[in-house]
Amino acid sequence: MHVSVESIGNLGRRLSVSVPADRLESAVGNRLRELSRTVRMNGFRPGKVPAKVIEQRFGAQVRSDAYSDVVRDSFGEALRQQNLQPVGQPEINAEGGVAEEIRYTATFEVAPEFGDIDVTTLAIQRATASVEDADIDNMIETLRQQRRSWNVVERAAQDGDLVNVENFAMVDGKRFPEVGVERGVTVVGSKMLFPAIEQALVGMLAGAETTVEIAFPADWRVAELAGKTAQVSVKAVKVSEQFLPAIDEAFIKSFGVKSGKLEAFRSEVRSNLAREL
Repeated sequence: MHVSVESIGNLGRRLSVSVPADRLESAVGNRLRELSRTVRMNGFRPGKVPAKVIEQRFGAQVRSDAYSDVVRDSFGEALRQQNLQPVGQPEINAEGGVAEEIRYTATFEVAPEFGDIDVTTLAIQRATASVEDADIDNMIETLRQQRRSWNVVERAAQDGDLVNVENFAMVDGKRFPEVGVERGVTVVGSKMLFPAIEQALVGMLAGAETTVEIAFPADWRVAELAGKTAQVSVKAVKVSEQFLPAIDEAFIKSFGVKSGKLEAFRSEVRSNLAREL
């Protein structure tokens, strides 16, 4: 194998590599022999498929894979030979060569050399962090949110409510979907749906309907709506408000704090947060 290296700017390098062609042929032969032992083909017993049949069926793919292997392995050898450490993936370009060898170039950047650094002159600032009471309060509130439930209400929807929604869109005189409606659920203010829809839901009672104008993005999943402005009919099917569990003995014990005491719970939360710092 022959290797030459060229500098391109400060950090760029171009390796020119030539590899004997018999190395590729050897790799191809090894892959074909391995296939002949494992491949299954109609009309032949396992392990008895003739080599010529294997080559006719899989030769092109085998040669491509073997070529990739030879380039990968020889590139690694070339880097070690030239004592180079690339940064990122190289750009490999095959070059025309003679029948006896494979030629390619690999272009990449190397890490800069910083020289010797006297670390005794460096000032180091150690980052510090601590768990504050506010952090514990926030985590407990997060745990309450994770255990929240929803209760159906008769009032109009407001921010933070869970609303079951049905909708369909009209654009260019066509209805989407053609039959029925799209069904979904959103927490008002969560931005799970288009802002115009969530804004329209505020103040709606279950069963109420309205129409809003929606500009669908160009990459919208429904091709017929992508990049278009549609009139969307929205119906609030059900309105529910969240119920957050009280921080009581039952709630605390559900997290493995056997005593059910708030002080022990806060201490456990503090310890868990401290381990994550």
